[in-house]
Amino acid sequence: ILHTPEKAVALAPLMGKYPVIIQIGSLLMLLSGLTMLGALHWAVVSQGWFIIKMCLYVALILNGVLVAKPTGMKLRAILSQPATEETRNQFLALKRKMTLFHISEFSMLILIYILAIYRF
Repeated sequence: ILHTPEKAVALAPLMGKYPVIIQIGSLLMLLSGLTMLGALHWAVVSQGWFIIKMCLYVALILNGVLVAKPTGMKLRAILSQPATEETRNQFLALKRKMTLFHISEFSMLILIYILAIYRF
């Protein structure tokens, strides 16, 4: 995509499906967590690892709403414009922003899983 924004145009219709999949996954993660909490009689709510895990979960959601959604909307707007040097530069800037978004989301998700498994 770096050298051919035309590929991004071809993938644009699929990008609209990802938020739905991510939202369903987030809800399933929340529901399974609440179910496990209920099974443990809410005993872990006051433990430090659990509080950190919940903060990371909220950060995942906020990162998606505050970074991914606006960036995706800007990307769709750029892809609907004719390809010029300016749109290419805007595209590359948004691509960098989305790369950082994905790295941060993945890192937070891994930390959530590590906290859930090892309960530091």
